[in-house]
Amino acid sequence: MFKFKFRLFPLGFLTGMFDPAKLLEIIREGSQDGYRILRREFTFEVRRKLVLFVLPAFGMVFRREEKNQDPEYDYRVTTYCTRFFTRTVNLKKLQATLDEASAGGYEMYYGLKYPARFLFIFPREAYMFIFRKPYTDDGKQYKYFIQQTPYRFFTGTIDPQKYEADLNTSGGKGQIKVSFRDERRLFGIFRQKTAVVVFETTS
Repeated sequence: MFKFKFRLFPLGFLTGMFDPAKLLEIIREGSQDGYRILRREFTFEVRRKLVLFVLPAFGMVFRREEKNQDPEYDYRVTTYCTRFFTRTVNLKKLQATLDEASAGGYEMYYGLKYPARFLFIFPREAYMFIFRKPYTDDGKQYKYFIQQTPYRFFTGTIDPQKYEADLNTSGGKGQIKVSFRDERRLFGIFRQKTAVVVFETTS
């Protein structure tokens, strides 16, 4: 038997971003009394303000299982934004962001990529990550590394054999936590779609 909570968390009107501290408050409040955030029901929603304005929001479902309850967790939220002019991902900066968030034994629990803005007008993209750690600390430390596989340049399609080979190479070092589709620039000009995969290792 399950019980549920639903929370709608608004994102910034001008930027499409959010305050990580306030989102963390919502997550901690929603997780009280045995409830746990349900990853498959963490969604990107829209809402209305003054009837006219369509604003972004996160929709979060929390679930409590009456018989087999999970341990209690502490949570941490971090964000990463793509480059302003090119909207491409800086792999070193993204990895540093993940490793900083995982310090102290926190493990990535959920990752989401969503559209954001700069100065209200200019589009960019943002990553949001939720980390968690059981209060009964098991002493594990988590580290992250990122694999990027470019799509075929002229057709914009993925090379299945290349992607599979890259996954198998990285899979020998860690487990997949989340994957995204992003892009990079060739020669500073040409846009090329990429598969960005985050892997996790433990010690």
